[in-house]
Amino acid sequence: MASVARIPKLAFVGSACMSCGRSLCRLQRCSRCKRVSYCDDICQKLDYFDHKHFCRALSIVRVKEESVFSASMNLDRESLEDLVIGKCQWTINEIRMLTGGPLTKTEKYLVVYEPRCAVCLRSDHDLTHTSDAPSRESKELTRCLHCYSVFACCDAHRRIIEKTHRSQPFEPKSQLSQCIMLQCVAADDHAEMLLGEKPMPFWSPSRRFVKYARLPAAGGDTTAWKTWISHPKTQWPGVAPSFHGLRLLTVSLSLPLTILYGIELFDDDRCIFPLEHLPGPSTCIQTKLHSREHLEIHIVGAASNELMPNSFAAYEELLHSLPACTHLTLRLVGPGLELYRSAVRLPYETKFTASNCDECEAHGIVREHVIHPYLYHEWMHEHRRVLGAEWTAPDLVICFNASFCDTRVSEELWAPTVTLLAELGVPTLVTSNMDKEAKEDSDYVRNLGGLIAMEPHRNPWRNERGIPEFYGNNGFYFSNGHIFGFRGQAVD
Repeated sequence: MASVARIPKLAFVGSACMSCGRSLCRLQRCSRCKRVSYCDDICQKLDYFDHKHFCRALSIVRVKEESVFSASMNLDRESLEDLVIGKCQWTINEIRMLTGGPLTKTEKYLVVYEPRCAVCLRSDHDLTHTSDAPSRESKELTRCLHCYSVFACCDAHRRIIEKTHRSQPFEPKSQLSQCIMLQCVAADDHAEMLLGEKPMPFWSPSRRFVKYARLPAAGGDTTAWKTWISHPKTQWPGVAPSFHGLRLLTVSLSLPLTILYGIELFDDDRCIFPLEHLPGPSTCIQTKLHSREHLEIHIVGAASNELMPNSFAAYEELLHSLPACTHLTLRLVGPGLELYRSAVRLPYETKFTASNCDECEAHGIVREHVIHPYLYHEWMHEHRRVLGAEWTAPDLVICFNASFCDTRVSEELWAPTVTLLAELGVPTLVTSNMDKEAKEDSDYVRNLGGLIAMEPHRNPWRNERGIPEFYGNNGFYFSNGHIFGFRGQAVD
């Protein structure tokens, strides 16, 4: 089985081969668990070693499942979603107990992406095993023949789905329907499959602005990304990239452009609490962020995504767009970096100077990356102790896709970091995958005494590679999809 990053989403809903990733009209299901599909016996045998333990465990759980989930399915949508989420969590826990270890990401995806009717959320298993499932001519879900990712359990539900699935925008102001968006997801996955083990192609502008300018805004039907890429000074080589190509570019470029957007928000008079007027230590009340010669930015909760070669190269866009900056220090801090650090055998507190473009090099501009595989508040307390009177607060902190409230454990781990950042008065940006998540995270900061500087809203510089939501829901989430900021502590 390939790395989950290279397995197309279609494979998790049985519309592509779990072994090679090809999407064919006819695929054969695993006869035992009925959750994965293959091109032929050859592909199935190639995946046997990776699949066999999960397959056996899921088959055993399926037998128990009917007695556990035999309650009536005649519930409202919200109650159905809660039932499905609980059902998936129960399934994951049962499989973990049977296999004696945690599920891989691929195995979890096979549980949470199980095909379900888009109206009533029934799965194939529900249609054939739930005692109170209504009588139907077919005991099997049918799929949309355009995107192969949306399902219906009967003709009546299929007609309901057709009214919205292919005609209505998948989100406000979008020109794309859910069906088209799912086809885009499949196209992106196919491009990754063709790459094999090669890294994703990367490009970023080589130009450097001599005068600071705000990022372009979206206008009419044009997204901020399209406006940015079509700017004369962006110097895209040749014809502007296709919509598909632009989506892939945003995977890495979303990181620096989100930071630039956050700098604008903290510098802007339209911000609820402009930087110069916020309470906090005098060390933080300096010139506006975009005017500083030396910038130190901390990426808190950093993981492997922020360490990818393309991501490292993309951060040079900060120097290109902030002409006053001559020395940029990016500190990536988080326990999730330990696996990367040990895998590539780097010493603790790894520091290196990144190479820049010829123009930046000619101007003597320096960009440093420092890796700290620790919890931020623990590292910061030690860092301040070692530096003593020479310590200065970072200019900006950003938490990409933080998910403060993801679990009780994450709430407990993030609390001392969020509290510390609020006490220090450091301008802090937080991004989230979804609107609901962003609101939960901002409420979490408020409850810890943080002062919200800008309310949660959609990030125009999100990663445009949409990821279908779990549990049979019809929406999508986006990396860095929503953003808010806080600085200082609220005064009662």
